[in-house]
Amino acid sequence: MHLILTPTLTLTSTLTLASPNQVGIHMYSYNEADMASEEATSDWLLKHVPDGTWVLQEYVMNPMTYQGNKFDLRVWTMVTSLDPLRIYLLGTGIPKVSQWKYSKAAEFVKQQCIHVLLPGTTECFSSRAKEVNIIQPYPHTTNGKFWYHSMSPPGRDFWVKKAWRSLEWQLTELLLLARDSILHIDHQLKRKGVSYKRVAPPPPLV
Repeated sequence: MHLILTPTLTLTSTLTLASPNQVGIHMYSYNEADMASEEATSDWLLKHVPDGTWVLQEYVMNPMTYQGNKFDLRVWTMVTSLDPLRIYLLGTGIPKVSQWKYSKAAEFVKQQCIHVLLPGTTECFSSRAKEVNIIQPYPHTTNGKFWYHSMSPPGRDFWVKKAWRSLEWQLTELLLLARDSILHIDHQLKRKGVSYKRVAPPPPLV
């Protein structure tokens, strides 16, 4: 198993968000020996996780790819009500596609141009490594004519009915889990007859 460690940005006392610019993100191997006991896990955490606030999660080793390269998306949502929860999601994402062929081989676990730096740094673009796979033309929307058939798995139906729908569900689940931490404040304000608007756009990464 591989874990990805991401620093967070603290916006309030109760809300932390993953770093939007991939700075400080690291991948680590987490083996059976590391999870054999609480002591082994504690030793692993002390060795790999520095002081601070971090998100530690299992790394998806078989992601969807665009022309064989890993990607993530910027997506924009607007929450107009917490109770009831009301969410508006822009109907397209803005892709960030790696410029290296994706590989989950052990020798590339630490290669950030494949796993983390999307679309990549100057070093990623100028490297002479055989894994470099510069995308031309580069996609700027998930609704573009090249998008659906350059995906793996391919096809508009898969993207619209499965991939995008999964994204909608995950965003909804995330907001349902997070809203309890601020819902009591919303209720207090409403009981006092206070009308308010709060705009705090989060890093739009998926």
